[in-house]
Amino acid sequence: MVGIYLHGSYVLGSYNEQVSDLDYIVVVIQPLSPTEKLALMTKTLTDLWPLAPAKGLEFHVLLLADCQQFS
Repeated sequence: MVGIYLHGSYVLGSYNEQVSDLDYIVVVIQPLSPTEKLALMTKTLTDLWPLAPAKGLEFHVLLLADCQQFS
Protein backbone atom coordinates (compact mmCIF):
# COMPACT_ATOMS: atom_id res chain seq x y z
CA MET A 1 0.00 0.00 0.00
CA VAL A 2 1.22 3.48 -0.90
CA GLY A 3 -1.33 5.41 1.12
CA ILE A 4 -4.90 6.29 1.96
CA TYR A 5 -6.14 9.73 0.93
CA LEU A 6 -9.29 11.67 1.75
CA HIS A 7 -11.08 13.36 -1.12
CA GLY A 8 -14.52 14.69 -1.95
CA SER A 9 -16.61 17.05 0.15
CA TYR A 10 -14.50 16.65 3.31
CA VAL A 11 -11.38 17.93 1.57
CA LEU A 12 -13.24 20.57 -0.43
CA GLY A 13 -14.78 22.06 2.72
CA SER A 14 -18.42 21.23 2.01
CA TYR A 15 -18.72 18.16 4.25
CA ASN A 16 -21.94 17.92 6.25
CA GLU A 17 -22.11 14.97 8.66
CA GLN A 18 -25.90 14.76 8.26
CA VAL A 19 -25.89 14.33 4.46
CA SER A 20 -22.34 13.58 3.31
CA ASP A 21 -20.48 10.33 3.00
CA LEU A 22 -16.75 10.13 3.64
CA ASP A 23 -14.76 9.58 0.45
CA TYR A 24 -11.26 8.18 0.32
CA ILE A 25 -8.96 6.36 -2.04
CA VAL A 26 -6.50 3.59 -1.31
CA VAL A 27 -3.44 3.60 -3.57
CA VAL A 28 -1.60 0.29 -4.01
CA ILE A 29 1.42 -0.79 -6.03
CA GLN A 30 -0.12 -3.95 -7.46
CA PRO A 31 -3.69 -5.24 -7.82
CA LEU A 32 -5.19 -6.75 -4.70
CA SER A 33 -5.67 -10.50 -4.61
CA PRO A 34 -9.11 -11.88 -3.76
CA THR A 35 -7.83 -12.63 -0.24
CA GLU A 36 -6.58 -9.05 0.18
CA LYS A 37 -9.88 -7.65 -1.10
CA LEU A 38 -11.80 -9.73 1.43
CA ALA A 39 -9.48 -8.59 4.23
CA LEU A 40 -9.93 -4.95 3.21
CA MET A 41 -13.72 -5.24 3.17
CA THR A 42 -13.78 -7.12 6.49
CA LYS A 43 -11.59 -4.47 8.13
CA THR A 44 -13.73 -1.70 6.63
CA LEU A 45 -17.00 -3.19 7.86
CA THR A 46 -15.81 -4.18 11.33
CA ASP A 47 -13.54 -1.25 12.24
CA LEU A 48 -14.43 1.72 10.05
CA TRP A 49 -18.15 1.42 9.28
CA PRO A 50 -19.20 1.88 12.95
CA LEU A 51 -17.33 5.22 12.94
CA ALA A 52 -18.69 6.36 9.56
CA PRO A 53 -21.08 9.27 9.07
CA ALA A 54 -24.77 8.49 8.56
CA LYS A 55 -24.45 8.27 4.76
CA GLY A 56 -21.49 5.88 5.04
CA LEU A 57 -18.14 5.46 3.37
CA GLU A 58 -17.14 5.48 -0.27
CA PHE A 59 -13.72 4.35 -1.35
CA HIS A 60 -11.85 3.14 -4.37
CA VAL A 61 -8.64 1.16 -4.70
CA LEU A 62 -6.33 2.62 -7.35
CA LEU A 63 -3.04 1.42 -8.74
CA LEU A 64 -0.11 3.79 -8.26
CA ALA A 65 0.80 3.46 -11.95
CA ASP A 66 -2.66 4.76 -12.89
CA CYS A 67 -2.22 7.80 -10.63
CA GLN A 68 1.17 8.92 -11.91
CA GLN A 69 0.13 9.94 -15.44
CA PHE A 70 -3.30 11.29 -14.62
CA SER A 71 -5.00 13.34 -17.29
